[in-house]
Amino acid sequence: MTDVAGIVLYNILKNPETSLDVWPKLKPYFFNTEYSRIYVSILKYYNKYNKLPSFEDLKITLRDENLLQKIKALEYLKVPEDIDNEIATEALSDQYT
Repeated sequence: MTDVAGIVLYNILKNPETSLDVWPKLKPYFFNTEYSRIYVSILKYYNKYNKLPSFEDLKITLRDENLLQKIKALEYLKVPEDIDNEIATEALSDQYT
């Protein structure tokens, strides 16, 4: 099964400036325990700085070593470059509606 939640989070952190359209469509319950902490970290960063973070932004601002390891693992997720984040977000949403 494709890791749609991972793909969506990866695309947001890889391309934060182009992910503002999909960000409001995401809900916390779309993410399992593995990804929920990453989602919450993105949300906190967004609320504080009014912009979506990149992988580097989170690596600089986070202090939780366990969470940093999860972010680094997500950064190495193999995601085909031709996956549109809008479509991936819709697929993720469809799993929960």
